[in-house]
Amino acid sequence: MPRPPDDSIAALADRCVQCGLCLPHCPTYALEHKETESPRGRIALARAIDQGRMATDDASAAEALDHCLGCGSCQSVCPAKVDYASILIGTRATQRARRGTDARQRLLEWTTSNPGRLRLLAIVARWLPAWGRFAPWIRRMRRPPPVGLHPPIGARRGRIWLATGCLGHFADAETHRDAIRVLTRLGWEVLAPRDARCCGTLHAHAGNVELADRLGSRLADAVPADVDAVVVCASGCFAHTRRALAPRPVHEIMAFLDQAEMREALRALGVDAPPVALHVPCTQRNAVGRADAAASTLAACGADTSALTAGCCGAAGAQLMLDPRRARAVGAPVIDSLTSATGSTLASQNFLCAVHLQQAWATARPGVRCLHPVSWIAQHL
Repeated sequence: MPRPPDDSIAALADRCVQCGLCLPHCPTYALEHKETESPRGRIALARAIDQGRMATDDASAAEALDHCLGCGSCQSVCPAKVDYASILIGTRATQRARRGTDARQRLLEWTTSNPGRLRLLAIVARWLPAWGRFAPWIRRMRRPPPVGLHPPIGARRGRIWLATGCLGHFADAETHRDAIRVLTRLGWEVLAPRDARCCGTLHAHAGNVELADRLGSRLADAVPADVDAVVVCASGCFAHTRRALAPRPVHEIMAFLDQAEMREALRALGVDAPPVALHVPCTQRNAVGRADAAASTLAACGADTSALTAGCCGAAGAQLMLDPRRARAVGAPVIDSLTSATGSTLASQNFLCAVHLQQAWATARPGVRCLHPVSWIAQHL
């Protein structure tokens, strides 16, 4: 995980010139219009904690820092290039060491860090579907896609290792199955792992840096040396997977498919193209850096796309699981734009965003599905 060069949060915080250009881009500031709910307000709190001027367990500081979604929008627009992610994660690590963490967060980390526990959760979820009342993502727990090596159709381009993640290994199995179908149709040999392998994203964002680093190392050990690239379907897992596997090439799947030769191959397949509404997750904009990738790839397939209101949907990884009411409040502008979206399908590149939006759309427009763009392509080949 990234850390301040001199281990000083204050040193990183001092780079913030308090200009406020980040404020219009911060979803929590837009919700509450409070300085402590803004990036510069949280940077000031982090500096005070690091310098010992504020207690780590100060209730107001803890609440403000806990509310941050880690969406990265502030860092993307910062003219001073402040490393806000390191400030946030470093401060949360300090807080965690001194005040502990929420029991639900600990349970989530304990479950996702072990493939066997996730497999057990998937089995229980299938036998006890009522669990979906407590967490909508549990309804999506399925058997993972077929494991092992999937041969290409036609001339072989190379070999891909498909990073299926931890929760996503079971809760987003449909996306991974569709990704295998699309990639093999385009000539790629795809290796699908047997076990769920966590990249450490959920742990790092909660300040559990040491475990996040260990999980990243385990992920790196699981990837064979003879693959040409690693492909990630969940944009929320991209940054930590890329960091863990460096210097190996790691690609978010829609950015991977948006290469010229892939677009031409998709055109040649003659994809049928009904309209689709498109949600661009924060991680796709700010971590992958390719907000246009899905729209460009779907356009190559002949799809007529309409975009939802730009901004955070509020899912933000653990927030959807730990505080769904706040997740909906933060994402209200995006959720409200669902009612005017065209088509009967919504596509999103991060599976927890898709779960969140599907739940919201089920009320606004019953019968409309939310899936990954690669699933849309697979279903219309």
